[in-house]
Amino acid sequence: MPKVDLIPTGSDGQRPVRWHMIGHLQRNKARKVVEWTRLIHSVDSLRLAEELQALALKRDQVIEVLIQVNCSGEAQKFGVPVPAAIPLAEQIETMINVKVRGLMTMAAETETPDEARAAFSRCKDLYDEMKKIGFSEGKFNLLSMGMSNDFEVAIEEGANIVRVGSAIFGKAAAAMPEVEEKEAPEVEDAEAPVEGV
Repeated sequence: MPKVDLIPTGSDGQRPVRWHMIGHLQRNKARKVVEWTRLIHSVDSLRLAEELQALALKRDQVIEVLIQVNCSGEAQKFGVPVPAAIPLAEQIETMINVKVRGLMTMAAETETPDEARAAFSRCKDLYDEMKKIGFSEGKFNLLSMGMSNDFEVAIEEGANIVRVGSAIFGKAAAAMPEVEEKEAPEVEDAEAPVEGV
């Protein structure tokens, strides 16, 4: 299946589709993401949040984000450790143009979907704790968990957003692989096309 350019090139200001960014986001690719996406699922550092704040401020807009939390404990997964999620959210709360709307996690690749339950349950417990704190003036209400192979278990554990591109479009057409791998360190000020939007 050919790659499709998902970002409109016209200047009429029309945005008929509301895109979510679901893959790992490098800071040097954030400009296009801020321009065209409604929700970023993968904020996992203060530096990335600060970059999004600077870009959104220039555009006079508010960008909504989910904090990516590594609830499986796998070294190759992106995301902040569970104990770091609340401190990161507290730091983002001081920003004017970035709003934390919830959490995102990816479970480990397992033999059966039910084996992913522990990671989803851990993320839901953290989500409930953070919801009680009242982040984003009570608009902390999104929990993105589960992909094509384990979304039913994720829903049972409380997910209200699932990422099921492979189930809908097939594995070859999925925008992101089912298992994330660490990338090489990002290069500052490099220009590159946005992937995974």
